[in-house]
Amino acid sequence: MQSQYEIQDSAKYFSRDVYYDNSSDFQFLEEGTTLRIRDGVTYHQGKRTRDYKNKRITYKTYVEEGEKIYTTRERQEKIGDSTNLSDYTEFLDSIGLKQENLEPILEVDNMRRMATVLINGSPIDISFNVASYQNCIYEMPGSIATIEIRPRENEILGRLKLLEIKEKLESAFPHLKEMISNANIYEIGVADSYEKYKKGYIISEDAQEYEAQNPKSVQKLGKIVERLKRKRGIKQVADILPVEEFIKTFPEDTEK
Repeated sequence: MQSQYEIQDSAKYFSRDVYYDNSSDFQFLEEGTTLRIRDGVTYHQGKRTRDYKNKRITYKTYVEEGEKIYTTRERQEKIGDSTNLSDYTEFLDSIGLKQENLEPILEVDNMRRMATVLINGSPIDISFNVASYQNCIYEMPGSIATIEIRPRENEILGRLKLLEIKEKLESAFPHLKEMISNANIYEIGVADSYEKYKKGYIISEDAQEYEAQNPKSVQKLGKIVERLKRKRGIKQVADILPVEEFIKTFPEDTEK
């Protein structure tokens, strides 16, 4: 990137996220909202910074707009010094959520690199993130690479301007087209891990017990995932083959 654009600033960020939902009806997953507790650390110019914001709980709603599906987010957040959900009861009450209905559904480890570049006279933050996740119910792991492009200090440029910037970057770096942008990692992680479990990539007695005890919840989760598979950014989930078909795509080992 440095050969194409001058990097004005950069930072690294590492975090551990736990996403919560109601496993009986997956309300947040169905609505496209997320509730997470994050424990993270930022390094700017080689020094650890923003320690005051290491631990926090965040509630986000996502609104998709336009044919290309731009995503805008509304965020409510409480900075704390704990990763225990019980320590954020006041925050949960303020947004109308009951702690007893919530449990961890997805755990995510993030490795993010942010660079600020000047494009057409505007400072733009470009974040590359690799998220490794584990489904708490189905015990299925997975990972995804995402990219986020937004103006520095949330300057308002307009959706078409951001699309122009994204296309400009993709023309200079074609591999960016393979990365998912404006991603709701909770949606993708649950859909991907659920689909792999259902198609035989892992056998989990705990997951089998959960399905036996919660048939209505499993049926609803299946319907939600089917809907998500049709959305932009969830295409890789729709393309997952059953494990038997996946194995057939590899040639037989003739050296045995």
